[in-house]
Amino acid sequence: MAFKRIISTVLILASLTSISALSACSVNPATGQSQFTAFMSPEQEVRVGAQEHEKIMQLFGGSVKNEAVINYVQDIGDKLIPVTERPEVNYQFFVLDSPVINAFALPGGYVYVSRGLVGLAQTEAQLASVIGHEIGHITGRHSAERYSQAVLASLG
Repeated sequence: MAFKRIISTVLILASLTSISALSACSVNPATGQSQFTAFMSPEQEVRVGAQEHEKIMQLFGGSVKNEAVINYVQDIGDKLIPVTERPEVNYQFFVLDSPVINAFALPGGYVYVSRGLVGLAQTEAQLASVIGHEIGHITGRHSAERYSQAVLASLG
């Protein structure tokens, strides 16, 4: 009999947790669809991005020293910010001193492109599309969604 009460209690708590978690869905500003970001707020995204930024800079050789390249990427990013669904985010753009062709973003507004990618892009439009794609990950709160799903899965 005690075992049945324990099972009942566990099921009730699991149901309440699930209901609570599902009610914590947010609306993706880019798509208008619901997404589950209950376990990472926008403020937490900023903290995570700031914490990981230095690690990224070390891992990829820091920033390029060429001010013209830095300004070029910054100017492209600055043109894209006003047309995002989340222009209030403090977007920061970095050109990593790496020949690897890569671009990525961290939560909280950190956007990275490698000098290898900058050198490969033949036009400003090509580079802008890559930078815009990375901004889209931030706008869509993809890191918060993945993190929240992982936390929920670990609870399950």
